[in-house]
Amino acid sequence: MEEIKQNQIKILSKLLELIENYEIIYLTPKDLLDFLGYEFVIVSKRDLAIQLNKLNLKTKVLFIDNVYSRYYIIEKNKVILTRKQFLDKII
Repeated sequence: MEEIKQNQIKILSKLLELIENYEIIYLTPKDLLDFLGYEFVIVSKRDLAIQLNKLNLKTKVLFIDNVYSRYYIIEKNKVILTRKQFLDKII
């Protein structure tokens, strides 16, 4: 159980690196899979969805660049707060 929480904290830390210069970013599941997949052994969009749902990050269908597509909305404040909550649970 502790190892799972540590992994989730690492994922949140990695997302913070990604969003460092932004308040909010929109990423497709493929973009996030490319970013997180190798380091965290996430091999499919389904695995990605399972991991990110545990962190309360879900996809929404949005109209961006004249295309409807599924995006993860990554907000810096939400990631920081979620990471803090996981750290508080461990301590």
